[in-house]
Amino acid sequence: MTKQNGWEFWIDRGGTFTDIVAKRPDGKLVIHKVLSENPD
Repeated sequence: MTKQNGWEFWIDRGGTFTDIVAKRPDGKLVIHKVLSENPD
């Protein structure tokens, strides 16, 4: 976990996808999923 300016971040890099979870200063969670590798 990393905390910056009231935000908290968790990152889980898997073989196909990387999951990113962020907790905003107001407590709301933001979730994003991206490819772990560049498809090019």
